[in-house]
Parts: sequence; structure tokens; C-alpha cells
Amino acid sequence: MAYGSVLTDVVQSSVTGTPPVFKDGSSNETGQLCRAWGFFKFVASGSSPTKNASFNISSFTRTSNGDFTINFTNAMADTNYGVVVGFNYSSGFDSISGQVYPPDTTTGSFRFREGYTVSGGTLSAYDYGFTVAVFR
Repeated sequence: MAYGSVLTDVVQSSVTGTPPVFKDGSSNETGQLCRAWGFFKFVASGSSPTKNASFNISSFTRTSNGDFTINFTNAMADTNYGVVVGFNYSSGFDSISGQVYPPDTTTGSFRFREGYTVSGGTLSAYDYGFTVAVFR
């Protein structure tokens, strides 16, 4: 079998609900595509971010300051997926951080919380803008 370049407009799995898998010349899996992503823009202190762009994210719910549930358009096959969350706001805080809560991770959604610390103090919940990427 010869290896080279492929030019195509569509790559599609032969199995419904299963993403394409990338393999090397020895048929070892080398990766899969990002299953969902989103960019949520910071608006103003005390208000919920707005969803500016996304893929496979139908909506998000703000439970309270810095507490969000992200809902998928198409569910994941199981709960064995990884989530990367980034924050896009900074204003003199020592650190901005977030955490995905595994008990609140389902095939249809995941929940995370974000906040900041000042002078090494306690994490305070806050509504920043954020980006998410989900891999499975």
C-alpha cells in the first residue's frame, strides 16, 4: 500500500455515531478529532458569558456565579472523555482556575466551576469568558 496525500472535502466514519480514527502506517491509532468545542465571551461582571461560536454544543446553563453545565448537541458514547477549559479574562488576580466535576459528567453534558484567588486566598466563584474542548 502506498502512502501519500489525500485531498477530500468530507471524511466520514462508516459507523453511525463514531468519529473517524487516524492511524499510522502500522495501523496504530494516532488520534481522533475534537468531539465538541466552544468559545464563550465575557460580557460584564455579574452577567453570564455569551456563546460566540461552538461545535456540538447545543446550550449552556449557568447555575450560579462561575458554575456552568455545557450541553452537547450529539451525546458522547460514554463518560470517558476529556475536557480542556481555558479562561479569557484577567485583571490582577493571582490565579484563575476551573474544575470539571466528574460526578456531573454525563454522555449529554458536563459541569465545571471557575473562579479566582487573591493573595493566595480562597477560590471565589466568578463568571469569566471561557473556551472548552472535548476529546474522546
